[in-house]
Amino acid sequence: MRNRSVPLMAILLTLCVVALVSQENGLEGRLIVVRAKTIYTITNGVIENGMILIEQGRIKSVAKKIEIPPKAVVYTAEVVMPGMIDAHVHFALDRSSRPAGPVTAEWKGVEHLDLEDGSIKEALAGGVTSVITRPGSGVISSGQAVALKLRRYPDENMILKPFVDLKMAVRPLIKLRPGETPATAMGWYATASDYFQRAQEYLERQNKTRGDLISIAQEKNERLEAFAAVLRGDVMVHIHCHYPNEIMMVLRLMLVRRTSLLIN
Repeated sequence: MRNRSVPLMAILLTLCVVALVSQENGLEGRLIVVRAKTIYTITNGVIENGMILIEQGRIKSVAKKIEIPPKAVVYTAEVVMPGMIDAHVHFALDRSSRPAGPVTAEWKGVEHLDLEDGSIKEALAGGVTSVITRPGSGVISSGQAVALKLRRYPDENMILKPFVDLKMAVRPLIKLRPGETPATAMGWYATASDYFQRAQEYLERQNKTRGDLISIAQEKNERLEAFAAVLRGDVMVHIHCHYPNEIMMVLRLMLVRRTSLLIN
């Protein structure tokens, strides 16, 4: 049994970080025990002077006292807590390929991942182990967000959900992209409403031709597919808006279309 003191205030008790510790120290597949003065379990309260047993990169036991296996490597820490979730970030994406225009809902974050982005390691160091990363603002709809489980060493298991929500934004007064998006709130509403209407008609046509796979494939429109996913209830809209009139406008649009949204 070897004892090691962890200099950080907290060890992040998640499978992601457990794997990270194992890989960096050549301990993958080994037994690891963490002694901590305080363990926040979230579901089972707080354990003072507790222990955690990790086997094959997975948490096997969390308790007040655990029998330490003979060949286990032991770490000590002040505080152990689950990794944090950041539901709104803009990293780990190559956004240079997003086309110009007020609506680019077809842009899929999962197809433009940059898993070598240094921000991933910075987030892990700060205690964030899961994120929803999405394209930026400045246009009516800039694309589709993706949920990731962060790892220092990228692999395909990082993708938790490829399409989490449709990113939208009301920015008529800021005018971040002159010429690309309507300059008034009325113009924004008219354009956004038109796309939802077109997506509704798109769904209705698909329902009529159900079973005719050739017709469906020929008409497939990736931009309308994104709005259709919202109308079907598969995903919600994540939207930036700032002023009371913008909030009311967005609420009206979503009530009319009977969709779910998160205002940010």
